[in-house]
Amino acid sequence: MSDEIMVKAAQAMSAGDFKGAMDVFRGLIDSEPENPIGHYGWAEAAFMRLSIDMEEDVPAGKIMQVYKKAMALDEDNLEYVASFANFCLDWVVFQWPSRNTSVWRKWQIWLKSPSKTHSSMRAP
Repeated sequence: MSDEIMVKAAQAMSAGDFKGAMDVFRGLIDSEPENPIGHYGWAEAAFMRLSIDMEEDVPAGKIMQVYKKAMALDEDNLEYVASFANFCLDWVVFQWPSRNTSVWRKWQIWLKSPSKTHSSMRAP
């Protein structure tokens, strides 16, 4: 992996060109499929594209798979694990409810319901 690739990716990310960064990391993945940095970088850029740009051209499941690939290739890298956890939490707390409003409303109603007791703590 060359420093030039990482510089291009960093420039794209800092400029907010997450699609461009994804393309750079895709090139790294294609040339070095066992390099976890390519997978991790692609997943991070795709996550930013989803959460900041609000572009849904890459499904959340695909981003999750690529994070998992990076973690499998470098099992000792806790940054990968933390970023994956952040992605999962962001998706469940912020992204998923806005895309599944009817389900989210049912959960909100259930959570606010005065009739629920500890013995009947079942989800809708």
